Amino acid sequence: MEQFGYYIDNEKKEAWTPEKLAANITRELNFEKNSPLFSSIKLAPIYDNEEFAKLNKSNWFISTSAIMEGILSLLTSNYKRDRIEMMNKKMFSGRDRKMVESYNDSSPLREEFLNYKDEAIKNIVFSFFQSINDLIWSKVDNSNSYLKKTIGIQALFDLLKEHLKVNKTFAPIIIERISKIDFSDNYFQASGIGKTRIRNVIFILNNFKTLEDIKQESDKTEIMRLINNKC
Repeated sequence: MEQFGYYIDNEKKEAWTPEKLAANITRELNFEKNSPLFSSIKLAPIYDNEEFAKLNKSNWFISTSAIMEGILSLLTSNYKRDRIEMMNKKMFSGRDRKMVESYNDSSPLREEFLNYKDEAIKNIVFSFFQSINDLIWSKVDNSNSYLKKTIGIQALFDLLKEHLKVNKTFAPIIIERISKIDFSDNYFQASGIGKTRIRNVIFILNNFKTLEDIKQESDKTEIMRLINNKC
């Protein structure tokens, strides 16, 4: 992260852009031993493949970008806009998150970001992945699960974002509702359509969508099959 200019440790938290806060939480997710993603986020500039394999005991990993982009979606609708605005002032000459307070942004944790509630944001993300690990990942001995791939992580963050729009705190029930679905099923695939299919299933199970919202009849049939054939 420092290679790309994220000198987090040398800057006041009040001056962090959304990207820097997301980078910091991603780093803590990877390096804190109590983290559900401990040593499972591949920070490419730091490790080569052999070194990472020694550290990563679970034999699977998530890309840094998938985690950072997911966290950013909770904080801002336009992180580039926020960064450009905040960079109008130097690091130690008044740069502050309040500089982007006037933008109309409905991201669910925007208020927490603007008011420096970094620990609350981190706790939500940690709790979210802890529930996924406890209720899904740890119970499925299957490296083919699409919830362990980028499209799955993206869809899960979409679920968290939708949940936080109406609930200011994370509730594990949203993970419990999807925990019996076989996400290694051939219906899902590692592509854009795969993400949409995962998203449709987990949104329907959490009442953020209905089957009537799905246009393709074949998709409706497959979704009902997955729901009726829960593990």
